[in-house]
Amino acid sequence: MYGAPNKIDSIDKYRYLSFVKNTRNNKRVQLSCLPPTSAAAYQHLCHVYYQVQVCLGNELDPENWGWVLKDNSLEPIQTLLPPAPEKLLNTIFCNCKKGCNYKCGCKKVGLFCSQVRSN
Repeated sequence: MYGAPNKIDSIDKYRYLSFVKNTRNNKRVQLSCLPPTSAAAYQHLCHVYYQVQVCLGNELDPENWGWVLKDNSLEPIQTLLPPAPEKLLNTIFCNCKKGCNYKCGCKKVGLFCSQVRSN
């Protein structure tokens, strides 16, 4: 799956190895090009399973299959885990020059900006 060799036995391991390979080659790592975490893949599979069951006429509780009810609308749960370990999230900072606003990369992905700023 995702082009992983047969010897790779978990999506998380393949995600890690893909990340290491990209950083070793001094490439800028685009996280969107990495495979999902196992937690995100699990939620996606729940969404798909639920949708297939609905198409087959089976009634399931969507909130048991990766969906949450917000403002009378169902929204998919992306993952139940944080985007990265807390220790790593605390070291990430953006390059905003005039304070963080809606255009900030941190804000776009739902992270709080660090107080550390690059010069």
